[in-house]
Amino acid sequence: MILTPHAIIGAAVSNAFPGYPILGFASFVNNFKALYQLLMICLDFFFGLFLAVLIFSRDWNTLIITLLGVAGGVLPDFLRFFYYKYKKEPFVSLAKFHDIFESKNCLDHKPIIGSIIQITTTVVFVLLSFYIKSRFAL
Repeated sequence: MILTPHAIIGAAVSNAFPGYPILGFASFVNNFKALYQLLMICLDFFFGLFLAVLIFSRDWNTLIITLLGVAGGVLPDFLRFFYYKYKKEPFVSLAKFHDIFESKNCLDHKPIIGSIIQITTTVVFVLLSFYIKSRFAL
């Protein structure tokens, strides 16, 4: 999964439960290709951050909750970098835990299906966030 859905879903979860923003918490530059990948990762992250803030932030309180959710949403992928670099604990255990929630299907050659799944998952979490927040007045 790319970082934008992780950022949005982390923010959605933390905004659905603003009293518990921690629930939002539920690679390199040595050649042109690595530099390009780093640029794409940064653009992906900041696009997700921008959308999360745009969708969920209405004041300073919701901005802080949203930023915590974004951090929680992308932290597993950030820690994955350290796993690939060091392959030692605690990163091995964190990577195994992260893999439980990732799809076992490789959709690298099916970008349209992968995009549809990510967009659908993100929209569902955003809608559920607003529903939970309005239903339970959290």
